[in-house]
Amino acid sequence: MALSGGCDGPTEPGELNARQVLTVLYRELDGPSWDNNDKWLTRAPVSKWYGVEVDADGNVIALRLQRNGLAGELPRELGSLRTLEVLGLDAKEPWITTTGTTDDPDDKRVLTGSIPPELGNLRFLRSLSLEGNGLVGTIPPELGNIRTLRSLNLEGNGLEGSIPPELGKLYSLQGLNLGRNGLEGTIPPELGNLVSLRYLELGENALTGPIPPGLGKLKKLDLLELGGNDLTGSIPPELGNLRKLNDLELERNALTGSVPPELGNLGNLQHLSLIWNELSGPLPMELIDLPLVSFHWVYTDLCAPPDDDFQQWLDWIYTHYGGPDCASG
Repeated sequence: MALSGGCDGPTEPGELNARQVLTVLYRELDGPSWDNNDKWLTRAPVSKWYGVEVDADGNVIALRLQRNGLAGELPRELGSLRTLEVLGLDAKEPWITTTGTTDDPDDKRVLTGSIPPELGNLRFLRSLSLEGNGLVGTIPPELGNIRTLRSLNLEGNGLEGSIPPELGKLYSLQGLNLGRNGLEGTIPPELGNLVSLRYLELGENALTGPIPPGLGKLKKLDLLELGGNDLTGSIPPELGNLRKLNDLELERNALTGSVPPELGNLGNLQHLSLIWNELSGPLPMELIDLPLVSFHWVYTDLCAPPDDDFQQWLDWIYTHYGGPDCASG
């Protein structure tokens, strides 16, 4: 059912209208101190307020207030902007460390508190970006209700808990970035259902368990970033199905076993990082088919075959940090 009411009309009975919601947002996020708050809380149409975009019917469809000095807790009333398609509230400067621990949020102007589960009511939302803030708590499973979502970026916050398997219902999602938080638990196998994904970034968390083989179904993936976690088990040979992959980052985990020869099928791979793992054995000869620009595999128990073709291939890689050659014979 189409929602109506224009800039000032209620989106649904009993809910605040758009002007009222934006007024709450301004007051809760210290609007007077924003870098740009032009026309906010004036009698001008909300379409004239800085960062607000409306459609032909006057419905608010975008809030682009990233890097604008917002500070405070996201109001639950945002969930009443039912026509919203883009919500960009990235911080001006990231304040989170790469280990998921936080500095004092009072030192920089950032969003704090938790992500309101009411954001799951924004059924037309295409882009949600809250990068580099001081958000804490868990990722609301209600975000899995936003089936139109194409981009979800929560990187560089203080989020904890597990990745909700409900995110596996976001079938239109093309980009998912949950990196640089304090997320724990395993990678949900349901993420293998996100067949439209072009990048998946889960690095710099505290994720455990194996890499789900189902990630090999993400045939459109260009970037897979899983480094800086506590992942265990072997590298799934199913990752060799990701023929469009350009960048595979698995460094600084606790992965074991050998490098699967199926990675030699990644004909577009330019960057491969395996450092600081417990991988062992010879690198597979099949890797020489890869057009690698950078290849990092130091601080593992891997070794390079003494084969002349393999050694020549290593020499041609622009940035190569490797370990010893395998014993001949």
